[in-house]
Amino acid sequence: MITYTSELKNTEVQIRSYFANLAENISRIFEAVDVYAAIHQRRVAALARHVGTKMRLDEDKLFWLYIGGLLHDIGKISIPESILNKTGKLTEEEWLLIRSHTKQGYNILKDIGFTYPVDDIALHHHERVDGSGYPDGIGGDMLSIEVCIITVCDIVDAMGTHRPYRPARSKEEILQELKNGRGTKYNASVVDAMLEIIESGEFDFRYCSQNLSTT
Repeated sequence: MITYTSELKNTEVQIRSYFANLAENISRIFEAVDVYAAIHQRRVAALARHVGTKMRLDEDKLFWLYIGGLLHDIGKISIPESILNKTGKLTEEEWLLIRSHTKQGYNILKDIGFTYPVDDIALHHHERVDGSGYPDGIGGDMLSIEVCIITVCDIVDAMGTHRPYRPARSKEEILQELKNGRGTKYNASVVDAMLEIIESGEFDFRYCSQNLSTT
C-alpha cells in the first residue's frame, strides 16, 4: 500500500528533478553565449552548497541554494561579450550596463515558476550587508541567507579565477578580502564558514576545472 507520505515524497522528488533540469537547460543555453560566465555559475553553485552544508542548512535550502547559484548571473546573457571580457578600463556607460545584469536576471527568472525566490538571488547577489551594494542598496535582515551565501561564493570564485583583464588573486588576497569585509560587506556567519572551508583545505582553488553537477 502506498502511503500519503510516500506519495508526497515522490511528488517532491519529481518537482525537484523538474526544476533541476530546467535550471541546467537554462545554464547550457547561457554557456553557448558566454562559456566563462556559465562555468562561473556552476562553480559558485557548488561552492554555495558546500558553504550551506557547513552552516547546516536543511536539504530544501541546499537544493535551492544550488539552483540560485547556477542562475545568479543569467542576466549577463543580455550583455555583449566584448564588454564582459574587455581588457581595458570600462566606460561609465559600460559599467552601468554590466551592473544591469542583476535586474535583467530578475526579469528572466521571475515568471518561470520556481517555487523558491531564485529571482531574488539574481537580483540581490551584489548587495552588501552594510547597504553599499547594488541595485537597491539594501542590507542587513533584508538579505536572505541564500543571497548572502551566493554573494560570498561569487566573490571568492571571481577573485580566484583568471580573467582577460586581470590575473587571478592569491589565496592570501581572497582571505584578506573576506576578513576585511566580515560583518560589513559580507554576512559574518557566511564568512566564518567560508574561511573554515578555505583554511582547512576543503576548498581547492583548482576545482574550477572540474565538471560540476547537481549530483
